[in-house]
Order: sequence, then C-alpha cells, then structure tokens
Amino acid sequence: MKDYACTLYFWIFVVGLFIALGFFNGCVRIVKEAVYVPTKCEINPPKMPIPTNDIIENQKRVLIYTEELESGLNFCVKGE
Repeated sequence: MKDYACTLYFWIFVVGLFIALGFFNGCVRIVKEAVYVPTKCEINPPKMPIPTNDIIENQKRVLIYTEELESGLNFCVKGE
C-alpha cells in the first residue's frame, strides 16, 4: 500500500507540474519599436516674431514661424 501511495503522489505531482507549466506558459510577443538615434544637425532657427497690436497679424506670424521651425526639424529627421 505504501508503494502504491508513493507512486500515486508522484504521478499527481507530475500531472500537477505539467498543468502548472501550461498555465504559466506565456505566449511570446515580439514588439518592434522605432529607435531614434540623436544626431547633430546644423539648422539656423528662424527669428521669433515680434508681437504687435494686431492679433490676426500676430497669429499669422506665429504660424509662419512654426512652419519654418517644423520644416527645419523635418530636414534633420528625414533629410527632406
């Protein structure tokens, strides 16, 4: 009877181990992300617009400034 109980416990342990491995087995998921390497880029930043009393003219100058700044930075990033 002792040998039978010992082998029974052994097989219960083995089956339990495989069930536990099945539960803890994770699916491998590969995540690819873009890696940006900092590079030195020589750009001349545009001059900031000088505020005036005209709100619409200020907005126009700020938009032109941001477009010039973005185009300079795109040249550094993409080479365009």
